[in-house]
Amino acid sequence: MPLTHSAGKKFGERWIGAWNSHDLEIIMSLYDEQIVFQSPFIIKLANVYPDLTIRGKENLLDYFKKGLEKYPYLQFNLERVQVGISSIVVSYTSLKEGVLYHSAEFMDLNEAGDKCIACKCHYEPSLLPSSSGINAEYGVVDTSM
Repeated sequence: MPLTHSAGKKFGERWIGAWNSHDLEIIMSLYDEQIVFQSPFIIKLANVYPDLTIRGKENLLDYFKKGLEKYPYLQFNLERVQVGISSIVVSYTSLKEGVLYHSAEFMDLNEAGDKCIACKCHYEPSLLPSSSGINAEYGVVDTSM
């Protein structure tokens, strides 16, 4: 049965909320035991996957732990969730080390639509001008400027 638009959007919104909570138990509840995860950032945090693919929930948990330790102020700002037949694309922005990333994560979901079984991450970095009002260390807008 195809994924409904409402269910796909809700999953994407839950995914953003889970990441912004930094609660690994909540984050990992959204991934299947046999998850296949690909990201260009794997080489920065876990240079033991030469094909930049992490397989299995336990391996992914280790990778996410490293990511949250390295980026303790990480926050995702949802732009949109696009829904397909059994997949979604979550588009968002985030700030890491003074670089604004426009990101999209393609996620294949299980039949129930409640777990990600495969994820492919896409990122486009943009350097921030010093007058942007964005605190590069914490990823927040400084409204006093």
